[in-house]
Amino acid sequence: MAHSLYNPKSELFKAYPEMQALSQEANDVMEGAEETLSEREFAGCDTSWARAHLYEAEWRINCASDCKAARDAVERLKKALVCTNPPDGLTQDCGGSFAPGTDVFFLKLDRSTDQLLARQWPWRLHPTFLDPINDPGRMVTYLQDLCWSDVVRCGRDNRKELNLAVSVIARLVLQGGQAGYLSGPGFVPVFERFVRDWQDPFTGFFGVTYIIDSHGNEIRTTDLSLTFHMVRYAPHLVRWWPQLIDTLLAIKDQQYPQGWLEKNSKMSDHNNYDVAELFFRGWPYMRPDQRRQASQEVAKMLKWCLEFSVRDTGEVINPDKGDMVMDSYYFAAAFLDTIGYFDTSRRFWAGKGQLPADTEPLRKAMIAQLARFNSDLTVVDDTRERLGAGPRPWSNAIL
Repeated sequence: MAHSLYNPKSELFKAYPEMQALSQEANDVMEGAEETLSEREFAGCDTSWARAHLYEAEWRINCASDCKAARDAVERLKKALVCTNPPDGLTQDCGGSFAPGTDVFFLKLDRSTDQLLARQWPWRLHPTFLDPINDPGRMVTYLQDLCWSDVVRCGRDNRKELNLAVSVIARLVLQGGQAGYLSGPGFVPVFERFVRDWQDPFTGFFGVTYIIDSHGNEIRTTDLSLTFHMVRYAPHLVRWWPQLIDTLLAIKDQQYPQGWLEKNSKMSDHNNYDVAELFFRGWPYMRPDQRRQASQEVAKMLKWCLEFSVRDTGEVINPDKGDMVMDSYYFAAAFLDTIGYFDTSRRFWAGKGQLPADTEPLRKAMIAQLARFNSDLTVVDDTRERLGAGPRPWSNAIL
């Protein structure tokens, strides 16, 4: 699939060389921030304030072309890293979001995910920051506008915003909204129509359409994460399963997000979880040859996980950069849970005797590792639930 080779970041940097220069200039700050925050997270600290600033700086540098705004974001990140008494992850801004350090809408949405998808809204301020999409027409227009990008002429790659926003909006709409927002009768049918129109019938995947030249020629990507989110959160809307699985297998050696692998052709538990979930959901619709290939690939991913990702002590060896350390523990647990490593009844891909008989020691070891992290963070409860250590206490979110 030649279109999978399209690199919007590279095209953006070629069109806006000042952004590439800033990326190189700020590299030490960004890598240093990641290392510092990882150390703090291992120590049980709440890094929400600085993480939000890091995410904004990364997005402005890699996905947009406003050099001044990106520089300002880097400076705010520096200050956030040395703030002695930062707001915690449950601090609201005036619009009711849980991202008081940013004015970027989709980052407010993403940082408020756990609260928006909880059973109730006990917080002091209502989520008025949702007003821009609190109408079926405005909501679907917002999503449709993000489904395409002309990075050269518009100076922006919408893929990051689309990926984070649609993952929250899908769950919020389909569960009936929150605190009176996104809860009217028109939201569900409008969103369902959007999803059906968005899926590519030739590849079965969801992706971004990129305008690649001044003549209006375009390509459509096969995006692993976007496809995972729709399959996971709106499975009843997904069609063309044989094509989807063929595409999934065809892109296995390509780089994320248009493939399974990270840089340097490395696997990750995050991407492997996405792939395993697609195999699990698509299993009833697969041809025999697809099932054989899927089983072989799951076995390879499991071998990598047990040899290079998770130690016998339950410790994740090299947590993914770009996310909180705890997220890497969640994705490892989610992958193992999805393939039925700890529960024989969930082993859709493997026959008897293909997995160890006693997986309980690893499960208990992974649960024990969670004690080192901040217990106020919902991802800790999410991971415990994946490992069969009890339900989440207050959220009904589909993860």
